[in-house]
Amino acid sequence: MGERLTLTTSIFGAMLARATGDWDAFRPRYNIAPGQHHWVVRGERRAARVLAEGVRGGAGGAEAVQMESSRWGLPGHEGRLIDALGCERISRGRARSVDRCVVPLDGFYKWIGDSIDSAPLWFHSRGGELLWGAGICGLTEHGQSAFCLVTCPSNALVDRASARMPLLLTWRDVPAWLARETSNDRLLSMMHPPDPHTLAVRVASSRVNFVDVDDPLCVEEAHEAQQLNLL
Repeated sequence: MGERLTLTTSIFGAMLARATGDWDAFRPRYNIAPGQHHWVVRGERRAARVLAEGVRGGAGGAEAVQMESSRWGLPGHEGRLIDALGCERISRGRARSVDRCVVPLDGFYKWIGDSIDSAPLWFHSRGGELLWGAGICGLTEHGQSAFCLVTCPSNALVDRASARMPLLLTWRDVPAWLARETSNDRLLSMMHPPDPHTLAVRVASSRVNFVDVDDPLCVEEAHEAQQLNLL
């Protein structure tokens, strides 16, 4: 079924408003799919430190950070690159030759099974906190901003549905991920999944299976969840 993200928290909305001056720029997203536009954050080390402080303590200082709407999917040798295998790309020394970004989210979907009726599992921050996915930025064939997610092996919670998951950065790692001068060894040290206890999971609505559906009902717990032996 592919990757999908959510970004519903008002925390990012406040940060985006401070960065852009537009308090109407943010709208909650419940079913972000590849090929669609989503926010990414870029910045040099100084701005990244401001961002990290904002992640830890609130939205203050976000005006120093570059936030832009970017298309999910980079042109690749075999079609559009949606995800990048982080360890492989970095171990080959290529991570320093590309622009890195962070991708704001508060959850992501995984499926057990590939049919249109497969039940989506919504993995999300346990306390509703903002999460930062590691990303790689570039341009589409038409010169527009584009990104892909960096993935890592799944933790014990996500592994029941998928062998890989988005690489989620701690707020301490955000400045180093964005800084171009960060060494490969430092980048490799980030290539691990988060503690399973930082995430929660529930069976979401089958509405998520349709890319043109994006509303709060997507993340509502499915009525049939008690009958599914998935959790």
